[in-house]
Amino acid sequence: MKKSVSKFIAATALVLGLILSVALVGCGGVKEIALDTSAVATVFEVGTEFNSDNLVVYAKNGGTNERIKKDEYTVSAPDMSEAGKKTVTVTYGEITATYEIEVVVKAVVATFTGDVSFGLGGGRVMDFASEFKCYNTLEWEIVGAGGIYSDSGKYTVKDGVYTMTMSSGSNISTTVDADGKVTIGYEGFGIKLMGGMLTANGHGILTLQE
Repeated sequence: MKKSVSKFIAATALVLGLILSVALVGCGGVKEIALDTSAVATVFEVGTEFNSDNLVVYAKNGGTNERIKKDEYTVSAPDMSEAGKKTVTVTYGEITATYEIEVVVKAVVATFTGDVSFGLGGGRVMDFASEFKCYNTLEWEIVGAGGIYSDSGKYTVKDGVYTMTMSSGSNISTTVDADGKVTIGYEGFGIKLMGGMLTANGHGILTLQE
């Protein structure tokens, strides 16, 4: 009986060893993965769909980092129905790594107000009172009086300086003067006027509303 048990244990150990070997070969002997989340969305509005777009996963192997293909790892989708900090788990074979996101109730964190001027050609200019809002979801939007024009995009904020990414792909940053006054120099979006016959390019300076 003891011999049978010993043989069973030995056989089980052999099978487990083979399975482990296959798993290690399948992951290339990788023991650790690294995540690059520098371009990944980490703030979401409650109820929106989670995504891990632009996530980059590396296999740390022998002192080198090798990028792992997207279809070779899985990303857990956290609960987006309630606000709070959430942990996202990335799994590659038997190896996992995590990063955090925050799910928030969308709210305005800064409002910039002022006039945006539109040059219409022939020396003609139209000014519109404008409101530029930044939300805690790291999104911004600008709307002119009466909704005559609008634009939106993403932003980052560091040390009180807002850097906007416009739909055109260009960046615009706020400036802070000696008195702490924060302003945005805004330029480069267009509106259609006169039945779409005229395109006007907008520019202006907006001041942070206390």
